[in-house]
Amino acid sequence: RVNIPYSLEVGMDWNSFASDMASEIQNSKDVLEASKFAVGTGTDEPFGVVTGATTVFTAAGTNALVTADLYGVHDALPPLYRSRAVWTLNNAVLSKVRQLDTAGGSAMFTPNLQLRSAANVGGPGAPDMTDSRTNVDLFGKAVHEASGQSGTFTTGQLIGVIGAFDPYYTIVDRVGLSIVDAGYAQDATTGFPTGQKFMLAYWRVGAKVVAANAFRTLKLA
Repeated sequence: RVNIPYSLEVGMDWNSFASDMASEIQNSKDVLEASKFAVGTGTDEPFGVVTGATTVFTAAGTNALVTADLYGVHDALPPLYRSRAVWTLNNAVLSKVRQLDTAGGSAMFTPNLQLRSAANVGGPGAPDMTDSRTNVDLFGKAVHEASGQSGTFTTGQLIGVIGAFDPYYTIVDRVGLSIVDAGYAQDATTGFPTGQKFMLAYWRVGAKVVAANAFRTLKLA
């Protein structure tokens, strides 16, 4: 939910106030869901994929990431799920991975030709698409930026997930977002309205890892 307090004067003088706030509400929703779909507890909020992907591959080094760790977590995913797997990485982790193979000899990263081709003609894979896909693959698996996952390189951090999100991470979203006038604020002493109102936006969504074994999470030692 999103709550926006505003004065009576704003409501009277800013004719487009409600519609202008729509973009702010959408931004708040996107940021909140990015966090909860990654690390949500599952109690009165979505169950994050990092929370549910409890099968962990621990990196070899301490507070560091090396190429062998990426191969290790990739190989740890059972073959049953590997063909449908994708990666989710915070951009800071993705940047670190790019620096591991500056010569390109191991061919960890390869261009996602489908996305690049579509981007050239303004199709579904154009750069302004909103499904978080990057235009590269890692070990032949699509890479998605996940801003809600950790990008911190310290002991114990869970910094990346590989797995078959479809169909083993399920999001149930009740379509639609409601915006209502939530009434006036009241002075705690007098009980009279203070001249401030509230706009309340709310929506319903849940998520859960259906099979933990369909994922592997990379953990720093």
